[in-house]
Amino acid sequence: MEKTLKHYQIYCWINTAWYGFLCFLGFAGLALARTADPDVLPTESQGVFQFACFALVVMGVGFGLANLSLMRQPKTPKAHLAHFINICLGISTCLLAPYCVWLAIQWQKPEVKAYFDQQDFSL
Repeated sequence: MEKTLKHYQIYCWINTAWYGFLCFLGFAGLALARTADPDVLPTESQGVFQFACFALVVMGVGFGLANLSLMRQPKTPKAHLAHFINICLGISTCLLAPYCVWLAIQWQKPEVKAYFDQQDFSL
């Protein structure tokens, strides 16, 4: 179980670094859009480019802070679910999908659920 929790922390740090990089790209793109030559970046597409860069900044800050805050959640059943949703979001990325599938399988083991006081439910 300790190994699974350690791997989850590693996953959160990787995600935080990734979203920090996206935030950096967004700020760099916004700076580039301000000084762009109209021949390189036409005025019509400059607004779309700025919006995309702003979206990268918002996503980077939002998801990066969410990953940092998830590492400090108390050991409750709601936290177990929040961590599992975070792992499942990682499955949707190409880069981390294999690692997240393994982590999701490990996360559903009884010893991890017991650590978070997560009760099994039946229908």
